[in-house]
Amino acid sequence: MIGIVHLAVIMGAMQSPTPVASRDRTMLVQTMIVSRDRTMLVQATIVSRDSTLPAPRVVVVRDAGTGAPVAGARVRSGAEEQRASADGIVRMKVAVGDSIVIARVGYARLVLAVSTSDTITAWLSPPMRLLPVVQTMAATEPLARNSSTRSVTSAREMAQPSLAALVASMPGVGSRSARGEATWQLRGARAEQVLVTLDGVPLNDPATGIADASDLPLAALGSVRVMPGADGAAGGGAVGGTIALTSGDAPVFSMSSGAFGTRTVEGATTLALGGTRLRVGAAWHEARNDFPFINTDGAAGSDTVERRVNNDERRVSLFAAATADAAWLTAFASSGDRGLVGPMNVRSSDHDRALTDRLSLRGGLGGGNWTLAAGVRTLGMRYDNPSAPTLDTEARTVSPEADLGVRAWSVSWRAGVGADRLTGTNLEDATRVRGWAAAERAFALRSWRGTAGVRLDAIQGAAPMASPWLAIEGTGDVAPYVRVGQAFRAPTLYDLYFAAPQRLTARSLRPERTQLDAEVGVRARLASDAVTMTAAAFTRTVDDAIIWFPGNFTWSPSNVGRERTVGAEVNAQVSLRPLTLTLWGAATDAELEAGNLTLPTPYVPDLAGGLSAAWRAGRSTYTISARGIGSRAFTAAPVSAATLLPPVGWLDLAWSRTLTLAGTPMLVAAGVTNALDARWESVRRFPSVGRAWTISLTLSP
Repeated sequence: MIGIVHLAVIMGAMQSPTPVASRDRTMLVQTMIVSRDRTMLVQATIVSRDSTLPAPRVVVVRDAGTGAPVAGARVRSGAEEQRASADGIVRMKVAVGDSIVIARVGYARLVLAVSTSDTITAWLSPPMRLLPVVQTMAATEPLARNSSTRSVTSAREMAQPSLAALVASMPGVGSRSARGEATWQLRGARAEQVLVTLDGVPLNDPATGIADASDLPLAALGSVRVMPGADGAAGGGAVGGTIALTSGDAPVFSMSSGAFGTRTVEGATTLALGGTRLRVGAAWHEARNDFPFINTDGAAGSDTVERRVNNDERRVSLFAAATADAAWLTAFASSGDRGLVGPMNVRSSDHDRALTDRLSLRGGLGGGNWTLAAGVRTLGMRYDNPSAPTLDTEARTVSPEADLGVRAWSVSWRAGVGADRLTGTNLEDATRVRGWAAAERAFALRSWRGTAGVRLDAIQGAAPMASPWLAIEGTGDVAPYVRVGQAFRAPTLYDLYFAAPQRLTARSLRPERTQLDAEVGVRARLASDAVTMTAAAFTRTVDDAIIWFPGNFTWSPSNVGRERTVGAEVNAQVSLRPLTLTLWGAATDAELEAGNLTLPTPYVPDLAGGLSAAWRAGRSTYTISARGIGSRAFTAAPVSAATLLPPVGWLDLAWSRTLTLAGTPMLVAAGVTNALDARWESVRRFPSVGRAWTISLTLSP
């Protein structure tokens, strides 16, 4: 076992470890060992009384679900209290046998008893998924997953001013946007098959199934974890993988300006109110997005250089988080106004507008081995057509939900209930209730660790669905792993109640069912962790995949017989100060079986890859990033030159420097994205921006 740390865990039904004085001036400390394999064993440890003298210790706080550092966690021992840094690190004087209390908004409160002089790595469990209370392992990756993590700090060093830019630059992520939304693909899975969460709370809208995260400011976040592969434990929607966002905690103020009228101002601060810590923040963003493009589909029949119109956007966001020892509350609200830009040569929508407002509230209580949480999410959408006001429409979804988690008999038990309600213009009010229950258990077998579980979902209008999973991984520096599981995705309310009336005969849709999602790979750490590598092969089979095809009057969704995806990917990172080098590559083959036809899954590149290099010279950091994707079909039709979008590559350059202003750390950054001015389309006939620049200034009080 690697990275074993002896920790005594004080949980509700468990007794605190009690030092027992002995004649030979030693103490007997009953501890709980928590290892990489997530197995907990009670052990009696003999320590010298002299070793109990307070000494500086390093406490590293991480997210048990994503492996990301938990910035701003409140770590308290006796009268001393500190906050974890952006890397989740705290240095404080504690003695063997002392208790440490760790609290952070969005996580269950954790109490530890120190029984080692080594670094203590404490893993906090989000209330949405009650994992073992503590893990202590050297690795930061989730079990048996080819995952990647980036911090918001690294994004600011690369002059990336938005969450969309940060996630799109990560290994294995595909970006697809037609009208300014921020949605992503993983391993050939469509945006509605990728679950996006914030501190464990799903952001996917029940109306569309897509999580448009364009209104989430960087100031509200700390890190991003990308975990491709179906995750039945996460619930409906995680067919192709999960993108887990972790909220930040450190005070920050940032301003950025860029090409085509892009401007962003955002900030957050933290206040202490008695025993409660309150963090509040806000962000404002606007952009003209009037970039030039080559219209290859013009009415004149020849290519023309034009400028994008009605592509502007404005957004305002507010967020707040409060945490106490045994309770937490988070809130997020945003309002956005965006032009409904049309395809290249379509001018009929040049004045159409889309207005979106979002509200999310979630709070909970937590003890040593239980959590109780409840919340509500709302999303309002309005579409204005000034040239034809009678076509104006609006819709709103409301989703209340609650869940309970308990750890007992070495098993994490979870259950929850919720409902989704849709109201809108020319639509009948629709309500769908849902409930779920899950159980998960970690285990160990010699040099292997693993986890197994099952989740049962019941959704109105569909038969109950069970999603089991099993993951096993080695514990050495070269660790093979295997993961198998199932998942599902229910039809969205948009699929059921908006598109269906476009047919001559409305028909119901069955949920997508991932019959098999399997991954086999190996993870290696070499040269004292200076080199890390992961290679994996995967396959996914989805029955009754919900695909939009041309209907009787317009596009409508249908269940196709089967969707198959196979592929392989490799990631590598080399950290040799002052150079950090990251490389990745993937090959994917995705196809649909519709009747007697075998068709390519639209917008899935056959090849993808990239590299990034960061060179730190004193206070400056120089970054270069190159990415590319191969050809991809833009429609579900037999492959031909007329149905493929060509390969494309990008080159991004950035520079940043750390300064000090009146004792406050300050980061100045400048960057150029798409430096070679590649002209491409993420969605057919919707051009993407070419070369663009950004400058930013970030203060971290």
